[in-house]
Amino acid sequence: MDYIVFDKVYYPVRELWINGYKKIVKISSEELNDVLLDSAGNYKSNEARMIDEQIFFFVPESMIVNYGDEEIKQYIYRSL
Repeated sequence: MDYIVFDKVYYPVRELWINGYKKIVKISSEELNDVLLDSAGNYKSNEARMIDEQIFFFVPESMIVNYGDEEIKQYIYRSL
């Protein structure tokens, strides 16, 4: 597992192969998504925008740490 650092906090990142997109994508935690945006829904910084553009989908952090790839994919497919 890798991490993205934003405002000196580490957020977990995983890579998954998504069949429908035929490529490997990055997923990260909803907690990261929450800190990238301000209360009006705008990016807090250019760095925040660049991080967001790298992430395909945000899931609960516990899923990144505790779930297998197939379980996470099913969660993503249900949410799209």
